[in-house]
Amino acid sequence: MARVRTLYSAISAGTEMLAYKGAMPTDIPVDESFAHAAATFSYPATLGYCNVGRVEEVGSPAGASSIKVEGGGELVPPVGPGVSVGDLVFSFQPHVYTYTAPVTDLQLLPPGVSPLHATLLPSVETALSLLMDGAPLLGDVVAIVGQGSVGLLTAAICRLAYPLCPLLTVETDAHRRAASAAWVRPTGAVASADEALAAAAGRRADVVIEVTGRGEGLDTAVGVVADGGRVVLGSWYGSSPLVLRGLGGRFHRSHATLVASQVSSLPAALGGRWSKPRRLGLAWVVLGRLDWGGFRIETAYVSDAPRVYEQLATVGGGLGQVIFAYPTGVGG
Repeated sequence: MARVRTLYSAISAGTEMLAYKGAMPTDIPVDESFAHAAATFSYPATLGYCNVGRVEEVGSPAGASSIKVEGGGELVPPVGPGVSVGDLVFSFQPHVYTYTAPVTDLQLLPPGVSPLHATLLPSVETALSLLMDGAPLLGDVVAIVGQGSVGLLTAAICRLAYPLCPLLTVETDAHRRAASAAWVRPTGAVASADEALAAAAGRRADVVIEVTGRGEGLDTAVGVVADGGRVVLGSWYGSSPLVLRGLGGRFHRSHATLVASQVSSLPAALGGRWSKPRRLGLAWVVLGRLDWGGFRIETAYVSDAPRVYEQLATVGGGLGQVIFAYPTGVGG
């Protein structure tokens, strides 16, 4: 076991806003990856799962190892023996000042990765999961609908991994659309399905990834996808009712496929070769390769959480990725 003092924890706006607004579905359990989580998410509570801290005390035996690449082969995830007092570690822990956890739940930050950016590891893994479900081929037109933090990261990683794929980002909010144009530099950063078609010279997208969290976003995704294409649903819509209009028109004859995607498991087709530890190891590598200049992060003290959640619920796209900071000498 190890005792860790939190330095930063990132807000996962999609999940945490569902809890804040009381729209969390009650018919499914919380992700089993989060050992700290209760049976359901609700607000107020110590939600979250994007925690970076410094080890203050280690019991016996000690825990986790740094990430390795053996001969350029399979990535070894950063877990195993090797945690020491003073180490910086990531864990799927909530917004708390301190916590005690098995050392096997801790992952050492790789060299060169800042504690602030390391809190975004779950979002990077989610982006990888979405792209694995989308499975674009070389030259496919890819559209990412929604440019919140997960959408931005998905688009940036798509740009990194598939440089030969024309990339469209679709976002109705002007602030997010501008951020996407500046940071991702896609083929087109547009506001609607019609603008996406114009930016792609009339060609619809072979793969569309939808991460808006709204029914309107799904309508847009359906409007952008090509006949026989794939729409990956990365949004968690929660218990709120959805009004969908796009399924009643061209989609009916399109033979397009809708794919549900969620990061807690792997697609069945990849199960024989990929595992969650392997994908998480890749997420660390990608996180270290992204150019974070221009990615908007806003920090706030965790004591300001009520104000921050209220602002996220009302302002939404006007904020960047919010990360809580924990002042030294505060908390148990």
